[in-house]
Amino acid sequence: MKNDLRLNNDYRKSLIKDFRKHAEQEDNAHKDAYLQSISDFDMAIANAFKTATTVVERAFIPSDVAQLRQLQNKYSTVDSVATDSCFYFKVVDSEGTNWQDTASRDYGYSYNEEQDIYPEKHFSFELGGNYTGERYGNYDRYKFMFAYCRDELSGLGFNPDIEIEQKDNSSNPHLTTAREKMNTYLEKNNRLDQWKNKYSLWIIGTGGCRSRAIKCTRQEFDIMQSYLHSKQAVVQCHEKWIEGILQQVDVVKNAIQSYKHLSSVKELADTLGWTVNEHILAQKGTDLVISSPDSIKSMLDNIKGVKQTREEKILAVMKYNKEKALAN
Repeated sequence: MKNDLRLNNDYRKSLIKDFRKHAEQEDNAHKDAYLQSISDFDMAIANAFKTATTVVERAFIPSDVAQLRQLQNKYSTVDSVATDSCFYFKVVDSEGTNWQDTASRDYGYSYNEEQDIYPEKHFSFELGGNYTGERYGNYDRYKFMFAYCRDELSGLGFNPDIEIEQKDNSSNPHLTTAREKMNTYLEKNNRLDQWKNKYSLWIIGTGGCRSRAIKCTRQEFDIMQSYLHSKQAVVQCHEKWIEGILQQVDVVKNAIQSYKHLSSVKELADTLGWTVNEHILAQKGTDLVISSPDSIKSMLDNIKGVKQTREEKILAVMKYNKEKALAN
């Protein structure tokens, strides 16, 4: 097609970026699963915190906590109570047997047969807390934060998908920078503290997670387990959805890079139900079209501020109108 716009690298990049936005907005099973996982998590954490409150206040009677708080406020040497948002829970039987009330525990990291019957785990209610049940386990604290807060972060121009985009390149400096920027935003806007305070309970004791495992029933433990599973599901569903997006983008990217003219992209877009951003389509006649030497000189003269005579201006307008008519 004689008047068809010819693509260059900048135009292709704009089109590929626009398709990524289209793919993210498009409904599909993976996106639905991700959105459902967010909803399921909200219900799970509410149920888990209700259960945790019952377990903790059964172990540390609120009236006792109140008395100790009074003493702590009165005497600076007293440090016996504090709020916490992460807890070790251990299942005991109905009579409380098989219980070791020790201040120093291995928290179930070395396997023994009793763990199947009387399990214990670390449950964190922090936004960046673990989702494996192990306090010092191998987990990425950013994954859940970015997955859960994705809409908010992406709406502010951050990239909450970067953990997935760079999962095979963890040493990428762009990944580190992006993490730091998003974490700083969440910290400065008190999102981390607000979340932590919302899910905090008073505990008697000292040390990390107040040191001691707290007795619970198997039913209570299972509710807490469901909470961890729902947290894991948010991370997994986010990864699966975005991995699918990246695969789609790769396919379309390869196609666009093989095209020479805009008409081919428009045909592809129509087939995919992708409405290309009008601002991209409106970028005509500059970096998007192979311009004639006269057109290039005219643009450079304009940039340099070279003045034209009246006759030159008239000729330039006539030439522009002629080229525009041919393009249409």
